[in-house]
Amino acid sequence: MAVWALLSLAVVFLVKTTVIATADSTIAGDTLQLSELMGAVSANATEIELANAQNTSQYILLSKGGAYAWQFYSVRYGANRSQRLLVVFSTLFNKTVIWMANRDHPVSPNATLVILRQRSPRIALRDGDGSIVWSPSVTNISAIVMNSTGNLYMLDETSTKLQWQSFDDLSDTVIPGQRLSINHSIAASLSWDDWRSGYYTLKAEPGGLVFYASFDSQQSMVPYEIRNYVNNNDSITESLHSDCNHTYILYNDDGSGFTLEQQGEISPQCLKELNYRPSTRGFSFPSIHSGDGFRFARLVPRGDINSFFLSNSTGLLLDSELLRSFYGTYCKLPSYCGVNALCSATDTCSCPQLFQAIDPTDDTQGCSLETPLNCSAFMEHQFLQVPGSDYYANSYLAPHSIVRNYEDCTKLCLQNCSCTAAFHNNKTGECHIYDQVRTIRYLSNPNVNAFLRVSSLPAAPGNGGDGYMSRWVIIGISLGSSVAAVLLVSVLAWRWSKRKAKSPYDEPVTEEEMFLGELPALPPRFTYAVLEKATQGFSKMLGSGASGAVYEGLLNFHSCADRTKPINAHHNLVRVAVKKLNTSALSYRNASNRQFRAEVATLGNVNHINLIQLKGFCAEGVHRILIYEFAENGSLDKWIFPAHNMSSPPVEAQVLPSKTRYRIAVDTAKGLAFLHEECRDKVVHFDVKPQNILLDADFRAKLADFGLSKLEATQSGNIEQSVMAMRGTPGYMAPEWFHNLPVTEKSDVFSYGMVLLELVGGRRNLNTAAATRVDWYLPAWAVRQAEEGRILDVIDKRLMDQLSGQSHEDRDAALASMERLINVAFWCIQGDASTRPSMMTVVLMLEEHLEVPDPPLATAYVPFSCSSMSSTDANALHRNRGSGAAAEGLIALASSSATSSSTVETGSYAVEMNSVVSAR
Repeated sequence: MAVWALLSLAVVFLVKTTVIATADSTIAGDTLQLSELMGAVSANATEIELANAQNTSQYILLSKGGAYAWQFYSVRYGANRSQRLLVVFSTLFNKTVIWMANRDHPVSPNATLVILRQRSPRIALRDGDGSIVWSPSVTNISAIVMNSTGNLYMLDETSTKLQWQSFDDLSDTVIPGQRLSINHSIAASLSWDDWRSGYYTLKAEPGGLVFYASFDSQQSMVPYEIRNYVNNNDSITESLHSDCNHTYILYNDDGSGFTLEQQGEISPQCLKELNYRPSTRGFSFPSIHSGDGFRFARLVPRGDINSFFLSNSTGLLLDSELLRSFYGTYCKLPSYCGVNALCSATDTCSCPQLFQAIDPTDDTQGCSLETPLNCSAFMEHQFLQVPGSDYYANSYLAPHSIVRNYEDCTKLCLQNCSCTAAFHNNKTGECHIYDQVRTIRYLSNPNVNAFLRVSSLPAAPGNGGDGYMSRWVIIGISLGSSVAAVLLVSVLAWRWSKRKAKSPYDEPVTEEEMFLGELPALPPRFTYAVLEKATQGFSKMLGSGASGAVYEGLLNFHSCADRTKPINAHHNLVRVAVKKLNTSALSYRNASNRQFRAEVATLGNVNHINLIQLKGFCAEGVHRILIYEFAENGSLDKWIFPAHNMSSPPVEAQVLPSKTRYRIAVDTAKGLAFLHEECRDKVVHFDVKPQNILLDADFRAKLADFGLSKLEATQSGNIEQSVMAMRGTPGYMAPEWFHNLPVTEKSDVFSYGMVLLELVGGRRNLNTAAATRVDWYLPAWAVRQAEEGRILDVIDKRLMDQLSGQSHEDRDAALASMERLINVAFWCIQGDASTRPSMMTVVLMLEEHLEVPDPPLATAYVPFSCSSMSSTDANALHRNRGSGAAAEGLIALASSSATSSSTVETGSYAVEMNSVVSAR
């Protein structure tokens, strides 16, 4: 194993208490031993520079045989020609990028790759401004290896256990012999010359391989192709919930295609699956090139997965287009022709009548209306019918409604000013409506008709006209309408300015923005005066927290034009929760109203059954207000903590039954999994706690306050600083907040684990009123009960009393479900973030698609020794956790830690679940 040859020790710089050393090398080996590297530099060095982004010809690591290399790479994103990516190359025949560390955050030439020499060494990519752009969430690294299969991986201090590998952190490419485990995914680039994550994702789901497209502002992932392990059909439900779950997706060693492998032994339930056959499944690429070369597969910007052949003699060649070969056409790709465009059977793109090409030189850019829609007159719009035309999402998304005829379908679209297209199936009655559509498959399905929303239809023969109106007549009418609209908007804006005193912190808001918003699907905007009336002067408070107070109100959502109507409108009053964000005039002196609306547009369109929906907003003067759907049963804390129960809840619900608690746990996990893994831009909550889990009339859980950290970052004008600042509620915050470690979505997993323990135990995680000091801290006490074989003692005593009157069978089933929740919670509160499962894994465990391994109780996070803590300290912590006090107080209490996250045994949960390095 080759070792880096350190030729010289760089000059040691002292900046305050930081000492940086530079490791210079001319010959890169396949392994970097950190102990040897750190032993060769000054003992005072706190950072060791491995590579500088200015040198794009230097290999950081080179695999044995020279087939793969790790190094910086010069790229151009847009007009900026001097950016760098940290990549892994295939160097067999020509340089081909197969993995990117920072594809969405290219760095400047002044960036460096460094080893942070802490108690637990870790690696980090630091940009020229000092910000850390990329750092794997692992510590105690002893070695970094670039192996001969193209996998870059990091080992623990024993040099035996895998901590992180590039094969689990995919970009847009897979190479021969590479496996995709459950929930692994690759994302296409935006375009061939813009390598940022684009619109398409290929994901290994439990039952097979699913292709997703996400175009809208909420990054909803809609399937457009599924390859199942059991049945080769279009059932997304079967792909996700088959008894033959846990599928490996193997890209064959010879690059001939993909093989779907059952992970582990085949269960008896799987053998009973309809159409199951005990044979290897998969699909192959029809290769057209042969010879000595390198093959790889890439999810390309148009949504297809292509295989490529590369050799010295031929250069780079396209070998196969997988989906194109399946379909026999490009038209089934979601956006082959762009927005609003028609794709014919001959793969020809064209625009519907009344639409024009966005770019006449490129028909794949799509089409726009010749006469833009005016939402102020949205009920007068009409629909252009495109017969026999289907849309990719109709096959996978549930219909908006089942209707009698196409008129009922178009009426549903007409009632929503943001809806631009409807599709009606004459055979089934299914009606799908969309805010925006991409490629429409023209004349592809005789049972489905498309209806595109237009300002007005042209006169048609036989309908009282002399044929279509001439283009000049249409242009004249359009110009006249535009002039009239401009005059109307000017008058309205003038009257508005007379009625409202202008605030120095407001940006101009046009009348068009009042109705449409400058962003797609912007939620309804309300004035402060309307909200004041709707909440009766913000008099009925539902709750409050660090980010603001929530009030009950009634609002009218009847139509877009009703967004500024007063509360005394006579119909369609909807009960809502109105949240006033904590603000000050000073905090908005540099804030952008436009940026705030951009973030609101994103949050307002993140729709999931287990997330509270943002229904509207107010951005007026210094006021920043969010309007949410109302949850009839309030927040979870009011139901699980006896001292805070409602004054008069329903008798049957005063003690939540075990089934309700379990369903709340699953609902919350699904909401977090959606934020972490199904949004194109990952959303980390940062404040998961019972107060932010709301219960509807049926006691289904909905997660609230997600995305507030990003809104606050936008308001402060410094996203980096805001995200890195201490966030959350003491008692639910992960240990990495206090140990200067990377904070990721795994911090939400920790908080979720704390909530699970409280949900099962019916008590807060800190209770200074407990009988003895050793019982104060719930996680420490629960771990001790589990270690002593008394795990059922953790369950809420009120729930145990409730179960005592049930049959033995029902009682045993309830206790088993509560024990499962406790064990999942122990996994979630591991001190080492890399040991915690992902939220999607949590969902699979709770839904019993995955077994719950025995949790390592010795590494569950206990931030202080309960037996040694004084009552004064405990009471201080109890006060701090409720008020969101500064982190320094909590860190001081944690100084007597009995179990530190920096000293526990580390390991990857993915490794425990059979994700291992293999010599492929």
